[in-house]
Amino acid sequence: MTMDRDNQNTPFNYLVTLTLASPINQSTVFQTSHSHAGDRVMEIPFHSSYIASVESQLLLNLNKIIPYPKKRSSKWISTSIPRSKWFTSISKLSSAHYHTQSILNTVFFSQTTELIPNNAVVIEIAPDDVLHYVLTGSLSVNVTNLVLTRQTEKNINTILQGIGKLYNCGLQPQVANLYPSVEFPVSRGTPMISPSVRGNLSTFCWIENNLSIVSRHEDLVHVVYSSLNFKDIMYATGKVSFPSTILKGRSFQYASFGMEFVGFDANGQRVMGIRDTDCIANVIKKDLCWYIPDAWTFEEAATIPIVYTTVYLAFYVFGKIKKGNKVLIHSGTGGIGQAAIHLALKVGCEIFTTVGTSDKRDFIRKIFPTILDDHIGNSRDTSFEQMIMQQTKGRGVDIVLNSLAEEKLIASIRCLAQNGRFLEIGKFDFVSNNSLNISEFNKGISFHGIMLDSMFINNLKYKSLMFKMISDGLKNGTIKPIQAKIFPKTDIEEACRFMTSGKHIGKIIISIHEKDEPLNKHILAYRRYYCLKDRSYIILGGLGGFGLELTDWLIFRGAKNIVLISRTGIKNGYQRMKVRLWKSYGINVLIIKNIDVADLKGCEYLLRTAEKEAPVDAIFNLGVVLRDGIFKNQTAETFAESFQSKARATQMLDKLSRKICLNLRHFVVFSSVSCGRGNAGQTNYGMANSIMERICEKRAEEGLPGLAIQWGAVGDVGLVADMQEEDKELVIGGTLQQKISYCFDKLDEFLLQSRPIVSSMVVAEKKMKAQRNLVETVANILNINNMKFVSPNSTLAELGMDSMMTIEIKQIMEQEFDVLIAPQEMRNLTFATLIKMSLSINDNNEKKEWNKKKPNFKQLFIGLILKDEEFVFPIEFLANEQNTMTEVLLISGIDGCGTVFKSIIPYIKFSTSVLHYYTNDINYTNIIMETANRFTNHILSKLTNGKDFIIVGYSFGSFIAIEVTRKLEDMNFKGQLVFIDGTPELLQTSFLQQTKESDFADDAHFQVYLLINILENYLAGSSQKILMELEKCESWDKRFNIFAKRFSEICTYFSLSNLKILCATLYKHLSIIRNYDLSTLLPIKSPITLIKCTSSFIPMKIEKDYNLHKITQGEVKVHYIEDNHMTILKNKKVAAIINGEFTI
Repeated sequence: MTMDRDNQNTPFNYLVTLTLASPINQSTVFQTSHSHAGDRVMEIPFHSSYIASVESQLLLNLNKIIPYPKKRSSKWISTSIPRSKWFTSISKLSSAHYHTQSILNTVFFSQTTELIPNNAVVIEIAPDDVLHYVLTGSLSVNVTNLVLTRQTEKNINTILQGIGKLYNCGLQPQVANLYPSVEFPVSRGTPMISPSVRGNLSTFCWIENNLSIVSRHEDLVHVVYSSLNFKDIMYATGKVSFPSTILKGRSFQYASFGMEFVGFDANGQRVMGIRDTDCIANVIKKDLCWYIPDAWTFEEAATIPIVYTTVYLAFYVFGKIKKGNKVLIHSGTGGIGQAAIHLALKVGCEIFTTVGTSDKRDFIRKIFPTILDDHIGNSRDTSFEQMIMQQTKGRGVDIVLNSLAEEKLIASIRCLAQNGRFLEIGKFDFVSNNSLNISEFNKGISFHGIMLDSMFINNLKYKSLMFKMISDGLKNGTIKPIQAKIFPKTDIEEACRFMTSGKHIGKIIISIHEKDEPLNKHILAYRRYYCLKDRSYIILGGLGGFGLELTDWLIFRGAKNIVLISRTGIKNGYQRMKVRLWKSYGINVLIIKNIDVADLKGCEYLLRTAEKEAPVDAIFNLGVVLRDGIFKNQTAETFAESFQSKARATQMLDKLSRKICLNLRHFVVFSSVSCGRGNAGQTNYGMANSIMERICEKRAEEGLPGLAIQWGAVGDVGLVADMQEEDKELVIGGTLQQKISYCFDKLDEFLLQSRPIVSSMVVAEKKMKAQRNLVETVANILNINNMKFVSPNSTLAELGMDSMMTIEIKQIMEQEFDVLIAPQEMRNLTFATLIKMSLSINDNNEKKEWNKKKPNFKQLFIGLILKDEEFVFPIEFLANEQNTMTEVLLISGIDGCGTVFKSIIPYIKFSTSVLHYYTNDINYTNIIMETANRFTNHILSKLTNGKDFIIVGYSFGSFIAIEVTRKLEDMNFKGQLVFIDGTPELLQTSFLQQTKESDFADDAHFQVYLLINILENYLAGSSQKILMELEKCESWDKRFNIFAKRFSEICTYFSLSNLKILCATLYKHLSIIRNYDLSTLLPIKSPITLIKCTSSFIPMKIEKDYNLHKITQGEVKVHYIEDNHMTILKNKKVAAIINGEFTI
């Protein structure tokens, strides 16, 4: 068979392959015969004129796949274009045109694969292993050639084998990236809204509720809309607490919100209703419900339940409203205000109302035109009292529906006529227990608290009455929807702030499900552990400090049967009070004392007794006996005593619970950091904990529940709190004391995960200061988006801070910024004062950190002890020559010596040069620009054929790197900068903060300062003998001669000439640091990557990126490496970052 004329376009694969192209009738015979012979024969004539006809169609389709060409990586090598054309525009882009031509034109495997090193790992990423055969023959035998996909039924095996081979080659493939990312918090079926910190609106989050555990399907309502009410705002801002009078039990002492809902019931009917709490959720348990009229939308129905139920209860049950009554309705544009006006007008009453703004006054005139303008007062002060008395000729009104507080409430009472009825729907004065003027009751007036939420707890008789009244109102058309503003479920904080601002009209509605969204769609929520009410919970050590709190927490999460084990039983009033309180909640509490759980009979008795109460759901072993002592003082008895309540009790519980507690979900033991991290004098205690941990690991391996929690010290309850004599911060096992509340936050997470050993501790290290800015935080609470339009001397009260905002601001200032301020001073605060406070907070925090980590001058700027052989006098030497399209240029630190890079150069994958810079003349004026000019001239000879550059500056080298880059950019070269633990502003700030003005009052002082520090760097304490002599010298040469004489006595490995070069170089470079002004220079365009040491000092008042954003218009990336300024250049990760192998 003859070779076709198109063979000149066929691939150059490798020496033992031949690529032919011919008409199909000729190639078929060839293909069949050679396939039988075992040869690999492909039947598609790639890179041939036989497929030229598909070029246009191929280009059209590829343009759809690649509509926008992308620039290729600088590391790319092409097999489709000759190397001589790699620098053309088409070669630099991954485009439809490029890929079309690569199918039609010659490919150059053998020429291109010559560039792949012999020790490389080649990974083919393609739908099939189309190149594997060609690459195997073309590459060196030492090259590892891997395939990740192969279009066969066993493709999964190919992928897994390929990943395994990558590990064997020393790589670390990120297997998790093959799977869809998991969003945290995880999606749950029945979440509800709650702030994690009461009083801080920014902490609202969705948390899982317990409906999936405790509710029947027919009781559930899928919520479409819920709403915010003023009660929710009062609780959320912390202005009022949950009073004990409205608590059904311990389980209501968390902040949950919403009392009304609209949605679909289990039968698909549209319903609206009220319940005591938790209505801002996607699924709730229904309570008081009505069917939604067919003519109403969900949005309209969401405005009805709370407002009309409150008004019906107030007007008809307590107010005895009737035709002709004069009625004062405060906050007439609110939800309850509008509903009250509707009903009062329906009855035929004379209406007086108050509003807070002129816009709201206009709204009342528009919606209720029968209300006269002189019947509309101001709700922001007490002037409405004069309006009432003037319009009623001193008589007053028959009914006041009040939502105002403090002095405005008192003024409202004075507005009542003889035998008037005061209907209070607010909560603040109730909770604050504010007093009333008893003389007002001489008029025969009555005061009624309208507590709608108590209707679900105490006054159940009103529920049926309210159901009937609302049902009748819906039928006869008395009840009408009111105006509302809708917020999505993701904007709860904004909805609360909008309501606290007092700008809303009508209702604030929260949209839980969007239109056309399935009702069973999950909401991302934090998981939460809940107990089962028909199970029992065993707690060994349950009457100890931690045990009492744990019992409280389990009851809070729904436990109804508690079994407490104690050696001594109840022995103080606090324990007795807690047990009585639990029983008042209806909890079954069983206390077993004087029982040895480590004994077979005692343990069996415990478990069978608990099973009789209810099937055991969880066992918690909190038992502990401390017999501390140094190891040589420990005895077999002290070990046995420590083991008894921990190791031996856990062994027995493990053995018997397998047979008796068949429904066990949790087997939890409380271990300690004394086991995981050790603590002096507690060898026996640590070993006992370790045995418990091994038992839990064994249970987990066998598929049984097992969890050991290594607790750090707990400060407010338990052993540490009992033994601590003074209120001071103890460090135990390298940990600080943690709050019991924090422990239970962690326990929530631990019980919902599967690892057998977990830890919770506060490491005894520096605590990071609050990252939030005080001024920005307060502005956010006040709904101020742009501080430019706010006078800094205006008080917060003048800027709209009401009483609820005052509480929130005060709490955040105390909790997050440690600023204590009296309540009476809050209203006089200005942003000017807050700015001063913020600066003071930052200064104090930074000074504390600076005092801890203040660096030594000589270590920062001189650092290495140089020798003669490290001085290389050519301006540059080629350290690593490679045929790449990127040139790496390394610029060393303040000493100008490039040998510091010797550890990382072998790992840089590009052609690399090291640039040196020295001076022997201290009178050299513009050393930065002169050095940059010399470097630029040398670099230009290397940036040929379209090469890019990477300039790496270590420490002081960043000064020169910036100027070199500026010059290269002016010549239209493109590249990037890498700074290794140093930037101009960092070095300047550090230098000025470490030195005194007297150190460089003039050149003479500065020269003495420098020489002394050089000498100290080589031998500490060696400079005292010559300090006085140096200060008496009048010239640099004389100072250097005295210095050099002393230096030669302690260092014999440095020539005089090199020593003079080193001193002059350091002197000029430190002078640059003192005087260099970057603010006068235009920013460069190249991106900058900053490599920071985790142990580096960070000067006060400098930003995370060391202010590099002021130097470049390009992107600034920051990488952290666990090293210090002296050792970072020995870390291979630095080379990896230069190679572009690390991403943030």
